[in-house]
Amino acid sequence: GPMVLDAFDVEGLTERDLQSVLTARGLSLDGDIEERRDRLILKLEKEGEVEDAALDATLAAMVGKNPSLLEDDAEPSGEGGKDVEGAQQWQFLDPEEVEFLDVDDVRAALDQRGLADMGSEKEVRARLVEELIAEDAEDEWDLEEGAAGDELPA
Repeated sequence: GPMVLDAFDVEGLTERDLQSVLTARGLSLDGDIEERRDRLILKLEKEGEVEDAALDATLAAMVGKNPSLLEDDAEPSGEGGKDVEGAQQWQFLDPEEVEFLDVDDVRAALDQRGLADMGSEKEVRARLVEELIAEDAEDEWDLEEGAAGDELPA
């Protein structure tokens, strides 16, 4: 695809590069180099707007599915949310929610379940997701023990 450029890049292009970029984007080569530069910059700004609009649409769709993404603190307890009752807030978690949690919250949820909260952000998230899936499975079987945790197929 065409190079990704911004207005600063355009100022630095040689006349020859500018010509090939304009051609690649199907723009006219009329006018002097300044006019060509302006033409390219306008085009780039339009493309940028298109990308931003697409991003906004994606975000809107995500929030539409999960409105709580917009709420800063979905904590049940009063002001802090991180106090003693705060420990309870990770009791009922959905595996899908884990990726939206702050990594500190992921560690807190692991800690509350008596699981290791060490490791990279990716590791602790994966560990919590596996645990939650295991808990779901246990709920269905009404098992009290966490033994199902390790035998889950990947």
